[in-house]
Amino acid sequence: MRDVIEFPSPADQWAAIEFESEGWKKNRLDEVLELAGRVGTSALLILHRGRIVAEGYWNDVAAGLDTEGRERFARFNLAPDRSGRPVEDVGAVQNCMTATLLAIARDRGIIDFNHPVQEYLGPGWSSASLDQEREIAIWHLMSMTSGLDDQLRFVAPAGVEWLYNPSAYQQLIRVLTRSSGLDPDAMLRDWLGDRIGMASTRWVARDWSGSGTFIGLASTARDLGRFALLIQNRGRWENEVVVSADALDELLNPSQTMNPAYGLLWWLNGREAFVMPASQARVTGPLLPAAPQDAVLGFDTLNRQLAISWEQELSLVRLGAGIAEPAEAFDTIWTHLQAALPD
Repeated sequence: MRDVIEFPSPADQWAAIEFESEGWKKNRLDEVLELAGRVGTSALLILHRGRIVAEGYWNDVAAGLDTEGRERFARFNLAPDRSGRPVEDVGAVQNCMTATLLAIARDRGIIDFNHPVQEYLGPGWSSASLDQEREIAIWHLMSMTSGLDDQLRFVAPAGVEWLYNPSAYQQLIRVLTRSSGLDPDAMLRDWLGDRIGMASTRWVARDWSGSGTFIGLASTARDLGRFALLIQNRGRWENEVVVSADALDELLNPSQTMNPAYGLLWWLNGREAFVMPASQARVTGPLLPAAPQDAVLGFDTLNRQLAISWEQELSLVRLGAGIAEPAEAFDTIWTHLQAALPD
């Protein structure tokens, strides 16, 4: 029985599981793919110890969407990669990768999570007063406790309220570029992409966005699968340390008590409650009851998702659009996947 991660080659060659000898239930995995296709998925990739368990692609995502949904998905759906696989602006899944870049910057001594954002962007980066702004550290932006609204106006003192705020979060990309002296794509390639073989992942301008979310992350299911394996292997790609395990641990544990299911730009399954990003409603129980309780996640409003479990040694990536209730559909996929596991 294998007990190590099998990393894909630079030429994008991936190992696959052996259904019969390893006890996987192929009929159940077929159900996973069938369900994924019905709920607006464009790409689904499931890995076990780095080997492909299931992989599927669908071209008719927009068929099940209303006019508003089709227009919205079209903004995120980009030209396919050289193999014809979908490339999408992955929405808030980018937060996980930004968190990892910030952890690498901290490893290199470039930034300190506890230092004020003013130290990197200068005074006046927000619409708060300079005194209020001075209290906002990198850590507050990463934990969604900056106390700013989506116009970067003062709402509460830093660290007092959990308010999901993509506009405030995106200031962290500016922090990274200012502190490193690199443009976003060069930083992504040099620090992460080239080191783990993410050939199609890049930053893209959101010219259509009238809000503060000015930049998106374009990626594929396989590129995100590589990123998931890096996290699953505690920051190592094969024998190379890309990001320290200590830095990852800080990202992947609860950052505050107001939303126990949130670390630093990562969502955490298996917690006693979570706060909904849009409504701010507090919900009792884990994010995804059917998923492994140790799973860490990235997801967005179109239900693009990235999930990693050490307990079950699984990684799951979903691209596409959301149909019906996204969290419910994604949890149902996990229900079918649990039934497919070897006994």
